[in-house]
Amino acid sequence: PLFETLAVDVEGVKKLVHDHWDINLGSLIKASQNHTFAASRKISNNQNGIGDAKEEEGGGEGGEEEEGKEEKFIVRVTPDPRGERVSDIRLEINMLLYLHRKGLSVCPPIPTQHRHHHHDNTPNDNNDNNNANNNDINNNIDDHLVIFTPSINNDNNNGINSNNGYNLIVVVFRYSPGVPINFLEFKWMEKDHALGLGRWFASFHRLARTFQNEHPELARCARPWTALHDGVLSGVEVHDEDKRLASDQKHYGIIHGDCNLSNYFWNYDVNMPYMFDWDQMQASWYAYDLASPLW
Repeated sequence: PLFETLAVDVEGVKKLVHDHWDINLGSLIKASQNHTFAASRKISNNQNGIGDAKEEEGGGEGGEEEEGKEEKFIVRVTPDPRGERVSDIRLEINMLLYLHRKGLSVCPPIPTQHRHHHHDNTPNDNNDNNNANNNDINNNIDDHLVIFTPSINNDNNNGINSNNGYNLIVVVFRYSPGVPINFLEFKWMEKDHALGLGRWFASFHRLARTFQNEHPELARCARPWTALHDGVLSGVEVHDEDKRLASDQKHYGIIHGDCNLSNYFWNYDVNMPYMFDWDQMQASWYAYDLASPLW
């Protein structure tokens, strides 16, 4: 298999998400290298935190939310047994906040209710030292994630079982507007759809290059394409022309890496996608993003 699916304590995650985001964990959508859950909360004008995040993140979709309605979210839980995912997830959060502020249709991460909170039952180790300066875009980037490091010998795990001692990295994202694409309707092969994807990719890759130039220390945290899925592609032979283009910023940089139909909804008002599921963001050729929706 391309990846191992590690179990998580769902009841413990439910408590953690409620404590830190004041939202209710719903059903499991998908379990793979990440566990993806639906989540929601009732909108109240008297509640602070998530509603306030809209202004901080560049505005909500569709104007003011109506009190009493349900607001939807996506919760992603990433088991991190080797302690190697924190830096690239922080890069992902930084990139998504940057793209959202620039007006690109993405689903931004949501800050926790309790700002400046990093939940960790063990002392920080050297694995985190390289991330100390990686939060220059948002000085409180850890406000958008919770890293839980359970201790097998510690009874005070906030209701979360030990998970065999490996970290859980929890991020909450705004639920995507738009509508899903039915593969069997083949609308994804129509001209308007292809043009809309092209416009989105052009905007994203332009902004990605700007992001990398403005924040090179963050861009260096991008996983190379050879590292994904435990390096399954590390021995693949690369064409000489592709090797040459890998040193050209016009052709090579940070990409989404998984732009298939299941990872975006369609906004028919502007004929462009809302792209989500960025956990395979990587350093690779921009052409790979262009090929993903077709292959």
